[in-house]
Amino acid sequence: MGSAIFGWLVVILIGIEFGVVAYLRRDRYPRFLFSAWAPVLYLAMIAGDCLLAALLSALLGASTEDVSNGRTTLLTAALVAGLLAGVVALLTLFFQWVLRTNITDPPE
Repeated sequence: MGSAIFGWLVVILIGIEFGVVAYLRRDRYPRFLFSAWAPVLYLAMIAGDCLLAALLSALLGASTEDVSNGRTTLLTAALVAGLLAGVVALLTLFFQWVLRTNITDPPE
């Protein structure tokens, strides 16, 4: 199997996830899907898709240079998406802390 199959697998999985989210949002936009944590969940899903495709390429793909390069690309994409999910999660926590804190203006 070529590495293009696993690249298309990632695209198909992401398309299915967007379809499921659109289907779930059809009833007046439920609060969970628009929470502050939604971007972190979406980035984690993309990282999971890339990891799944890399795992399948390791299990089902031949050990050619093309498949090995594709697997490296998928693992890099999963790492980037995971790091972005971590950064977005930390920023979400920070902004929630800022909103909870009663910040007053300095006295004049």
